[in-house]
Amino acid sequence: MRRFLWLGLLVLGACYPQRGPVEESVGPCPGVIQIQGFAFHPTRCYTTAGASLRFQNLDSVPHTATAEGGSFDTGTLNPGDTSAPIALTQPGTYAYFCRIHPSMRGVIEVR
Repeated sequence: MRRFLWLGLLVLGACYPQRGPVEESVGPCPGVIQIQGFAFHPTRCYTTAGASLRFQNLDSVPHTATAEGGSFDTGTLNPGDTSAPIALTQPGTYAYFCRIHPSMRGVIEVR
């Protein structure tokens, strides 16, 4: 009886639909990436080489937007502040984070 139970569970498990990784859609970057709710909005976006972006802090606490490779850093943005334009001239993937709240992360793809 136990064999049939185990065999049934094995067959049932083999028939269960498998889901692959969920791919996050990447849309174009707005001219201003907003910081709100301890997150960057959008979290991931793309732009073209030579474009410039700004970051706007809509939270009630200070934040930064700092590229992991050091290619850009907004400095501290107090609540309500908008950064100076950040020029992205080289194609590539730019991962960035908040130096004050390192769990806040985003990615800009320059195409």
